[in-house]
Amino acid sequence: MTDPSIRMARISELLFEELEGVIPFEMDDPRLIGCRVTRIRLAPDMNTCRVYVLNDGPPEERPDVLHALEHAAPFIRSQAAASLGLKHTPKFLFFYDDAEEKAERVDAIIRGLEHRPDTTAAGPTPEDTSDE
Repeated sequence: MTDPSIRMARISELLFEELEGVIPFEMDDPRLIGCRVTRIRLAPDMNTCRVYVLNDGPPEERPDVLHALEHAAPFIRSQAAASLGLKHTPKFLFFYDDAEEKAERVDAIIRGLEHRPDTTAAGPTPEDTSDE
C-alpha cells in the first residue's frame, strides 16, 4: 500500500494539471478569458480542494471571475472526474491568488527601508555622552 502523503501529492499534481487545462481552454464564459490556475491545496481528507487563480483583467473583475468559477464548479468537477478516473473528486473552492501582490508590497517596503538614511551610524547624541 502506498504512503497516503505520496498519494495525496500525486492526486494534487493531477488535479492541478487538469484544472490548468480545463479552466482556460474548455470554459466558454467570457469572464474567464485570461484566467489561470496558480496553485491548489487539497484538504487532507481529499473532500475539498482550494483552487487559487489569477486573471489578466483589472482588479474590479475579480468578483465576477470567482462567481463564474463557482457557477462552473460542477462542470469542472465532472471534467476532472472523467479525465482522472477518481472514485471521489473533491469539491472545488475558488480563491483569487494575491500572493504576487503581497510579495510586491513586501518588496516595496524593503526597498523603502534600504533607501532610508541610517540614523544609528551618526554617532552618539549629546544625551548619550553626558557624564552623570
